[in-house]
Amino acid sequence: GDKVGDVRPRGNIAGNFHEIATATLTIAVKEIGTGDTAVENAKNINLFRFEARAGEAEDILFTKAVFESASGSLNNGQNYALWVDTDGDGSVDTILEDGVATQSSQVTFADLAGGGYVIPAEETVVFEVHSDVASSLTNNDLELRFDTGSTVTYIEAEELDDGSNLSNIKTNGTCLDSDGNAAATCDIVTTTVFSQLWTLRGQGDLYVTKDSQPLRNRQLLGGTLGEAILRLELHAEHEDIDITDIQFTSSGSSATSIDRLELYRDGEATKFAEATKGGCGSDTKLDHNPSVANEQVGSGTVTTFCVNMENQQLVVPDGADVDVIVRPRLKTDEQGGSTQQIISLFIGSGSAAYNNVVVQARGGESSNDLTMSDEDGIAEGEVFVGAETATSNSNNNAFIVGNKNLSVLSKLTSITNANPDANGTSVPTGISAIGQFKFTSAAHNNSKHGDNDVVLSGIVFNVNATNVTIGSGSFKFYNKADQTKTVTCNPYQQSDGDLVGVASGTLLVECKGIAASVVDTDIDEGTDATFVLEADITNPNNQAGNGGVSVLQVSLSNFDSISRSPFGAQPGSSGMNANRSHIQWIDEDQENSYTELNAVATTPGAVFNWVEYPETSVKSTSYNS
Repeated sequence: GDKVGDVRPRGNIAGNFHEIATATLTIAVKEIGTGDTAVENAKNINLFRFEARAGEAEDILFTKAVFESASGSLNNGQNYALWVDTDGDGSVDTILEDGVATQSSQVTFADLAGGGYVIPAEETVVFEVHSDVASSLTNNDLELRFDTGSTVTYIEAEELDDGSNLSNIKTNGTCLDSDGNAAATCDIVTTTVFSQLWTLRGQGDLYVTKDSQPLRNRQLLGGTLGEAILRLELHAEHEDIDITDIQFTSSGSSATSIDRLELYRDGEATKFAEATKGGCGSDTKLDHNPSVANEQVGSGTVTTFCVNMENQQLVVPDGADVDVIVRPRLKTDEQGGSTQQIISLFIGSGSAAYNNVVVQARGGESSNDLTMSDEDGIAEGEVFVGAETATSNSNNNAFIVGNKNLSVLSKLTSITNANPDANGTSVPTGISAIGQFKFTSAAHNNSKHGDNDVVLSGIVFNVNATNVTIGSGSFKFYNKADQTKTVTCNPYQQSDGDLVGVASGTLLVECKGIAASVVDTDIDEGTDATFVLEADITNPNNQAGNGGVSVLQVSLSNFDSISRSPFGAQPGSSGMNANRSHIQWIDEDQENSYTELNAVATTPGAVFNWVEYPETSVKSTSYNS
């Protein structure tokens, strides 16, 4: 009640006495955001925050607060709880009352732990109202406010020392008593602002897109775990999303050389799941390739690999991105693996009949299943395949397509300089080994019909012969292990592709048909072989009299791209295909032997015009005179 005129001694300073001020409580509603989203079954969302400050006269016992809806239905919340900050750090840490349900369109906290919470004189304490989201929504939003229009007092407090109630509330400048009539004085003063409006929904959204990190084309060796052939970026909104199923479908072939797909999180060395043919169970899956412009997807028989994850192996945190790397485990040839099979994967269907099985997910909080996008441009608890936003694609279940890769049963792992001469050595004279390269083959277990070998069938050397003269017809190719068996190679001017006799300048030296020649170009699995380009240097510096400097260097290039075709010396202005490959090799076993063939254009079977290699060129020794 009013304490005006209640005079108590405040000290004995020159006999002075002071009037004690009225006990007061000041309440200030605080802004907590401009809006947020929550899903069904979400726990402990913050609906409302206010600060309570006791005046200088008394410690105050805060005992009651009544709230109503500012928007939406209070039935959208359950287990309303009043929290308090007990240590003054600005973050609430203790529940004063919980388990409160809405009654008569109100949420009332009147049974606080300990009978109330003490607000010391001249101190400020932070309170918040939290709630869980109901499992079934009445409507789509919820906003809380003090029930300032209630016929009962919406805030109650008392003096701690004697239990006297604080009387009347001034709300945003208007002082009223408990009957709603104007009052002269108010012990409780409240200022309000709009609290945060929560948008409520059944479940969150998932966006599945192709990761922006580029992947190169791979030669996938039978019996091994291949490098990444597809990278996905998964993004969750409004709640953690638990991905339960993904379908990966082959493109360009039935991909029978794949045993399974292993899934890894970016930066982790241990797989978290596997996709297999059997993993699809009874789910509907693609049995044909849809037609998609400008993609690898095309006609033909397909195989679908499904990953089923019921133990939260892949959960994308709310608002976060998770990158998933897909790596194929290849069969050996004994298990049914083959060479030169196209290995490419896509996610998508091109048909609404398959949409809801391509990617399946559920909300981590809501436990509700997400649906496939209905393409209305609004995210409504959906899965968006191939789209970063709900409006970024007219068909949000777009295709995510990986690179084209090829299966192999043997493979080159490295090409390195094997010339023992150091860079800067003087240009040699006479018949000399001007370029030497070591080719190394991968170890493997592809032993059906004998181990598969890498057989070199053609090679084009880049020769920089600046101010160096090389004898006509002197370019020879041989295996360093047997220098008595050679193949003659043809030099071409790189500038115009014309065949040259006495050679000087920038040259392309083509050695073709070497698999069928006397030179042994087989590289057994797990071994290496060194091959040499020989030439007759008739003049190591044809500009020596003019003070010129000569350079001689052999290198390899134009071999690292799957698009290189056909094999041969790269021409210039003659109009021939400038995309020609400079290396050709055969994936060979005892049943499929091609060494008797010498016409490159008609060589059948597992012929490759490229090498999967991180370097675009390999240089042998640079000679200078």
